[in-house]
Amino acid sequence: MKNSLLMIFTIFTIFSTGNLYAQVNLDEPLPFGVGDRYFKSSADENVVYTIPIGLYRVSPNRINKVGKRAHAEFKMGLFQEQFRIGQRKLKQEMPNAKLRMFRATQARYIAESADIPPEFEPILHGAQAFENLMGPTHVYMDIKKNARLSWYHIFPLSGKKLLKEVFGYLEDGEMFGDHIGSIEYDFISTQAGEKRLSKTRIGIYVSESHIPTEISPPLTPLSNLNFGPQTLSTTASTRDVLPEPSRDEVPLKITDNNKSPCWDSDLEIGEICLGKAIP
Repeated sequence: MKNSLLMIFTIFTIFSTGNLYAQVNLDEPLPFGVGDRYFKSSADENVVYTIPIGLYRVSPNRINKVGKRAHAEFKMGLFQEQFRIGQRKLKQEMPNAKLRMFRATQARYIAESADIPPEFEPILHGAQAFENLMGPTHVYMDIKKNARLSWYHIFPLSGKKLLKEVFGYLEDGEMFGDHIGSIEYDFISTQAGEKRLSKTRIGIYVSESHIPTEISPPLTPLSNLNFGPQTLSTTASTRDVLPEPSRDEVPLKITDNNKSPCWDSDLEIGEICLGKAIP
């Protein structure tokens, strides 16, 4: 019932704002291989929209303790190089087309992740209204200050230590990766000529191993937040960037809720769920 009311409210919001959001034509994915998604616009044949499958940390991070919780804050967004790769691919296929990033109708932070144990009761939220996928968007991550993991050992593990590992440079033998959660967002699409309310999930990845040389060092997006002198490791500018998930390994998956229920289920990173038709 709750999810049905949410969908009805979303559809009402779309029409009350004049339906200004981009409409993605899911019948016309561009043949750029697998990974980040590229679809033609439903309204303009010379416009292509990109849907990334991963957003990354684009600023220094600050980690401290707040009461009984360990607290991290940072900014996330789409790397310029991610967008430039799409532009180069598009020019090869459609020289006159323009690549754009569309705005979601609604977005939700999902703290469930592959790399933060649930025993830490993670909470992921924004410091501002979610604006667009390009970012940068100010984000907070909170976990318990200590937690005992059933698969680790009998002593509690420090949440602050865990966050330092997750946000640092990934080393061989470490227990945790850097997928801290996802953004699940709704958008308008057309499929088989029918306007549908759709949604997908984008993973959020925060380690130094996935930050390209274009922003490290120095990093400026958080300069106005008084985060202090902390910057990324200087080794970040001399090493190879490790994309996660690999944008060469996640095939396009579109699920129709009418045939295989997906709207009320946990989506895979990059999966698109087709919801109710919009009249």
